[in-house]
Amino acid sequence: EQLICIGLFGRHIIDYALPLLIRLLIDRTRKLYNMMNNNSSNINTNILDRINDDLHWLLLICGHVLTEEYDSDEQKTIPEAVMNFSNEQVKYCDLNKCVQIAQHILQQSQLDLSDEIMHGVSPVTQCLVAVLKLSETERHLCNKGQFEYISVQVAVSLTWFIRRLAANYLGFDEQSYKDVSQTLSVLLGKGSEMLEFLTNYFLSKVVTNLQMWASESDVIKETADLFVTLSIKKDSSSIIIKNDLFWTLANNVITNQMPIQ
Repeated sequence: EQLICIGLFGRHIIDYALPLLIRLLIDRTRKLYNMMNNNSSNINTNILDRINDDLHWLLLICGHVLTEEYDSDEQKTIPEAVMNFSNEQVKYCDLNKCVQIAQHILQQSQLDLSDEIMHGVSPVTQCLVAVLKLSETERHLCNKGQFEYISVQVAVSLTWFIRRLAANYLGFDEQSYKDVSQTLSVLLGKGSEMLEFLTNYFLSKVVTNLQMWASESDVIKETADLFVTLSIKKDSSSIIIKNDLFWTLANNVITNQMPIQ
């Protein structure tokens, strides 16, 4: 309930709160990434714990500012305050850059989210990009066997954030809003190129979590909820059934081969 109240307050002052939260999220993600690439064998666990703790709470707060729970028959899944704020920011944004940076962060995970890189990118897109950067950083840590950097708590909150984003934003009903943000429409609206791109990435996140966190029940629960969200939404479900990962996952579940290979 406290986080819900914080989310409501954040939306009330969204033009101040969201940019601040994004700056903090990007900063902590950058610090984690830099620690990962530090050649020193000595890890300052106190600093690492503080970074991961900050990331955990920033993800929860950002998630409650950008999203809220809604009934299954509710047409408006994006809070009005977020839609209006995003709409107001369009005049300051480069729509092409908003689309490109979300793709580039997955293709070039070493890309630094500097002020120069983020210039002209809408705040909501910046938040999405920061989360994608964090997700990729986590994946690289696991691939390199640097498990000492990884926080289970962050893994849970990161997956929770992605699930909320998928539930509220992917293929949202543009007809339900009087004024639709062009940025959100291009990025996440029905039929957009990024809708397919992000849906497939979120599916890959499900698979990655099952491989990385098979022994962590809290992460697996959030991962299962994310998979269900992608499966029950009309727009995302029509995308994931065309993805080989979906059928690999389904076959592994049927044959009880978990975690998937």
